[in-house]
Amino acid sequence: MAPPPRRKCKRIHIDLEDGYNDYAVLKCPVCGFEYNHLTGVEVRGGIGRREGIGTRIDATGTRIFGTCVDRGVAVDLEFSGECGHDFTYTLEFHKGQMQVSQREMPGTLKSAIWRD
Repeated sequence: MAPPPRRKCKRIHIDLEDGYNDYAVLKCPVCGFEYNHLTGVEVRGGIGRREGIGTRIDATGTRIFGTCVDRGVAVDLEFSGECGHDFTYTLEFHKGQMQVSQREMPGTLKSAIWRD
């Protein structure tokens, strides 16, 4: 039996703009708008394909949940742009490599975690 075809990698470009005080500003990956709010952070960990533990922080608070990841750890950073676009960056660690993916989440506008 032939092995399954390999997934093609999507090239990810995280667009940053010069900000203030030596910081860079994260831009919306859809339209390039510079005003985006962090709406959620989720960390999932597991060993092999066994059940693991996840932690989520969002505007409703912090909670722990059961989860399953293939291997290693995964961190989701969720953003809601003032432009109307919602997007997530996922960082996954596996065998010494940090893999990054990005996905749009249309129609899921959420409240920011922190607001000053």
